[in-house]
Amino acid sequence: MQKYLTEIREFIVKNKSRVAQGAFVSVVVVFLVALFVYDNTPHYTYQPTVACDVLTPEVAMDVLGDKVTNIENKKLMPDKDTVISGCNYADDNKDDEAKKLITMSVRSAVRDAGLLQNSNDFAAYRANNEVENVDGVGQEAYYVTANSQLNVLDGRRWVKLSIVRGHQNEAVSLSETVKLAKKILAVQPKA
Repeated sequence: MQKYLTEIREFIVKNKSRVAQGAFVSVVVVFLVALFVYDNTPHYTYQPTVACDVLTPEVAMDVLGDKVTNIENKKLMPDKDTVISGCNYADDNKDDEAKKLITMSVRSAVRDAGLLQNSNDFAAYRANNEVENVDGVGQEAYYVTANSQLNVLDGRRWVKLSIVRGHQNEAVSLSETVKLAKKILAVQPKA
């Protein structure tokens, strides 16, 4: 072992400049790889809510019955200061006119500017639709009657939630939608 250490030491002494160049190149390569990985990773001040993390199959079963199908699980769709995520479930009813469907999207503020954007867009959406104000859900909530959609502003999240039946998207009761919204909002998003 001592013989190998001595040979290594001698090699380093004889080839100082080559060893230094090799070490420098290695450090530069590691730095560039780290910089590339860092620049291609989203940098959020706040973590977004993943819709299907809060609207779980178990929560959907409370509304739709024992068998549910996740018909769409939208991946995170980032914008500059917000991220949108969606999750939809249907019951197992074979009669399409009787089938119940839960649709939900969550727009999460991931930076401070996203908080203002959510608040402003929430208010603008309210102003542009016929709505019924809803108390006791999130910070602020309203129900858009035209599309049977409950809109809730809650902290950094703007949640849009609908429970409908059949091809005509017949609204299920507002009270059932509010009850579901409260369950969903009670779930803290994963960090």
